[in-house]
Amino acid sequence: MNKLIFAVLVLVFMSGCAFTPKPVFLIDKYSDAAKLPDNGLKVSLIVKDTRPDSIQRTHMCGIMRNTYMMPTSIAFLAHKESLEEIVARNAKAILEKAGYSVLKVSPSVKTDLSTDKLVAPPGDSSYKSAMKDNSDDNKAELKLAKEESAGAVKVSNLSDLSEFKSAIDKELITGVDAVIELKIDKYSSDVIQAFVFVAVQGWAKLKVAALKPDDNERTVLTGKMISGYGTSGPRQIISEDCYIVAVNMSHWAVLNEFEKFIRSDEFISAVKKVKVSNL
Repeated sequence: MNKLIFAVLVLVFMSGCAFTPKPVFLIDKYSDAAKLPDNGLKVSLIVKDTRPDSIQRTHMCGIMRNTYMMPTSIAFLAHKESLEEIVARNAKAILEKAGYSVLKVSPSVKTDLSTDKLVAPPGDSSYKSAMKDNSDDNKAELKLAKEESAGAVKVSNLSDLSEFKSAIDKELITGVDAVIELKIDKYSSDVIQAFVFVAVQGWAKLKVAALKPDDNERTVLTGKMISGYGTSGPRQIISEDCYIVAVNMSHWAVLNEFEKFIRSDEFISAVKKVKVSNL
């Protein structure tokens, strides 16, 4: 038995796994959609991360496994900024390119992300709760992701709009025609195995809504749920590059679909109606 345990441990470490957290970087890969002239609409942008606290705290975006499917470490977003800040920065740039005037953003964002990257995940150094929460959260999503091709996107109407009706800071709704709110619902990756080959599947899910700038009613004008998928592999040995490719692909799949939505006649008409009613 001891020989068997030793053999397994040798295989684990030969597979490049020393329980070292693996960094994942998000790159700027905006679509080539044309820049539109000012459409006269002033908006506030709110981004909220609704994933488990343990995952947010450690910047976790996946579990690294070796060829033998044994968990070896976590893949984490190595940016100093939170995922909320990164998505808010990307969404603000997309809105402005589409002709909107984004007057207020929560959380506040900088023009450029920090070039000083994290060498280890922040938060709880044990990562145990984050790995458990990630594994529990991934079960259903991984099953869906297996059926999707790289860069695939699914869009559906929001069935429950009540989660957008919570109180909001009055400063964020003053002087704007609409509030655009994004909720980060899912953002992760996992491993698919086929014989001796493995591939990383990534997915991101955003809930997007446009709301009246009213702190009492919080009327939802229009909303969508956007899911995006990415993949990397198959390979015989998983590397951090696999996670970088899969996570970036799913990240930009949902953001590019968000761009299409905020440029659609449905979205623009809904916001314009509120502006006219407020005149």
